[in-house]
Amino acid sequence: MRRKLILVLFTCLFVVPAAMSQVLQDYSDSFAKLGSDSWINTEDRYEVVLDLKNFPMSRVLMRIPGPATVFANENVWFLAEKDSSLSIPLVELRGMFPADSLRLMFVANPFRIEELEVKKTLVGNVNSVRMRSAEETVRQGLLKGKVNNLFYTGLLIILFLTALYRMAYPFLFASMTRPLSLINAEDFSQSGSLQKFFSFDILLYLLIINLALGLLASMGLVLFREVWVSDWIGFDFVNLLGLWALMSLAFFGLMVIKFLGIRIVAYLFDLGKIAFSHFFYLLRLLVIGSGISLLLLAYFLVNDFLFASEALGYLLQGIFWMYLLAVSILFIIMINRFSFKKYHLFTYLCIAEMVPFLIFAKMIMNLGQ
Repeated sequence: MRRKLILVLFTCLFVVPAAMSQVLQDYSDSFAKLGSDSWINTEDRYEVVLDLKNFPMSRVLMRIPGPATVFANENVWFLAEKDSSLSIPLVELRGMFPADSLRLMFVANPFRIEELEVKKTLVGNVNSVRMRSAEETVRQGLLKGKVNNLFYTGLLIILFLTALYRMAYPFLFASMTRPLSLINAEDFSQSGSLQKFFSFDILLYLLIINLALGLLASMGLVLFREVWVSDWIGFDFVNLLGLWALMSLAFFGLMVIKFLGIRIVAYLFDLGKIAFSHFFYLLRLLVIGSGISLLLLAYFLVNDFLFASEALGYLLQGIFWMYLLAVSILFIIMINRFSFKKYHLFTYLCIAEMVPFLIFAKMIMNLGQ
């Protein structure tokens, strides 16, 4: 009798728990390694197709070596910041993804594939993975390869055009990229005429600058409004290039309108031909600021993609405060160089510079929220 009791106890301790965690389907040997969709992407990508039709009362157990991003049917599902376990009823999973199968992709750099488990069990480990909010998850789990393809293609084009421009117009290039120009406000124009503004060298220079600004704006849309971009144009490389071209042309048109507006306001305030010096003084700040922003953003896109959106936000904030500081310095320079009264120059700068800038900055801030 005692031996039978001991046998029953051993059966309860070892056999029953094993039955409770019975594995119905094991997908650990079904992972397919995918090739990189970006020529600079070094992340490991593994894919598995999960059956959602059979064993409807089972649970899906996933053990994910983190940090890793999990995609469901090519859409971001969640971010596992560290080694995590997730157990979810198959019925609930099918409610989230109504289909007979679910394509899962695990992306990390590097990925410890030997520690990755996906199983269909009767009872699974209920330790849940840390889920982020939907907006933050989408923002941090972007399709890195396609985004990087756009950014680095645009960056190479900008650098190539910049090198050609430096060879063709070395004096103008040096004048417009010298940081000290923000202090002494050097004016490289002799005539300051409207015809000079629409010369080929100036227009080509503006085109390069607006390509850089357009690239930053496109990356901002992708990083801050990924869902909107996905619904509007998608993440096809050609479509993203079109977005960049559209943003660059929009900035180019705004710059021409701004220069004409400055000339009109300067004429109304009887400030003579100050428009050219005013416009290109602040343009120098955009040149230097956009160049620094592109280089720093390139670093985060390669080394810390999850932080890229936050880094871009900080960079835009830095440009905002630098622009306000530059307007203040421009006000001091104009006081020292012109005999107009302070309130006259202050009103001119408010109308020609501060009001349009603050309206534009408010639009950028709303985009990032």
